[in-house]
Amino acid sequence: MIPLKDLNPQRSFPIVTLLLIVANVVVFVHQITLPPTAADAFIKTYALTPSHIQLALEGHRYTPVSYTHLDVYKRQLKRCEHFKHRS
Repeated sequence: MIPLKDLNPQRSFPIVTLLLIVANVVVFVHQITLPPTAADAFIKTYALTPSHIQLALEGHRYTPVSYTHLDVYKRQLKRCEHFKHRS
């Protein structure tokens, strides 16, 4: 069940949440107004697919722009493994 209200008073306006919703709506409207070939190219460029996740985890550089944090995560894992073997 989604809570409709809360007893705790709000201290600030949820601007980040609002900006994320607006950004998603803008991208959605942009995507549905594209011609079919451009929409396919848009999805192939920016969509996260299981094959892209697998490539990123294997060390390949091809990752969608919005998921470049996978490379950072992988580097952090390697550092942790390096320090495990040193001690």
